[in-house]
Amino acid sequence: MKRLFYPVICLLVTSCAPIINYQVLKVKSDNLNEQKDALVFENDQCKVLYNLWEENGSIGFVFFNKTDKTIYIDKPECFFVLNGIANDYFQNRTYTKSSSIGVSSSKGGAYARTSSSETGTSTTFAKSETNLLNALSSGILTTKTIGSSSSYSESMIYSESIYQSQGVSVSKGFSVSYMESPTIAIPPKSFKIINEFNIITKRYKGCDLVDRPARNIQSNSFTESNSPYIFSNRICYRIDSINQDPITIVNNFYVSEISNMPSDKFFYDDYETVCGERSYWKVKFRKFASPECFYIEY
Repeated sequence: MKRLFYPVICLLVTSCAPIINYQVLKVKSDNLNEQKDALVFENDQCKVLYNLWEENGSIGFVFFNKTDKTIYIDKPECFFVLNGIANDYFQNRTYTKSSSIGVSSSKGGAYARTSSSETGTSTTFAKSETNLLNALSSGILTTKTIGSSSSYSESMIYSESIYQSQGVSVSKGFSVSYMESPTIAIPPKSFKIINEFNIITKRYKGCDLVDRPARNIQSNSFTESNSPYIFSNRICYRIDSINQDPITIVNNFYVSEISNMPSDKFFYDDYETVCGERSYWKVKFRKFASPECFYIEY
């Protein structure tokens, strides 16, 4: 009878386990080129590099100064625009940096002792007497027993416990608050990473796109005119002086393909190669990892 219930129990437990799916979004741009592991925009003054591959998509970028002068990025004039909604890179925030150090020490000990003892003595004395004289005169034989007994016992339980503890604690800390700077200075022939926003936080739901495909990958393609997501980065900067006329570059993107898939289509197993040597075991890789793609887990 127990064997009949076992498959049913296994089926119930398995059906309660969450099923993970992935939505992969592929992006195209009209003024960026894919080079190695980045989408790149370049002019005479700067090079801007993107790698969108991240959960929910990263629109962060690397800004490289190609000139021999300092470039100042004007954050109040920089925006991430998604489907016409502008998001400010400059948000006039206050940052707090804190640091603390502490030292503590303690020591303790416990001692317990228990002892017990028990002693006892026991004596018994008995004496029997038969009166023969009475027996001859009366014809009745009688016996008289006289005895005494004594006992003595003593017990003692002794318990003792001692606990000692000693400790010392010392701490010291400080914090510094500072305002967000409206400008980002980038020295000559160097770069800075600017990362502020994710592209999309909720997956796309389309009537003609299978939501949770069981085995195969389900995809929809889009043009720039009917894409559900069109976004851009507007970057404003000045060269050498904040009083100089600003230069604005606009990097445009649109989602050209959306694919839904189960987790076994999103990952693949392969050997990892480090310094030209292959590992002894396989690890999981994301199959669609690319600077022009990002994903949403659901």
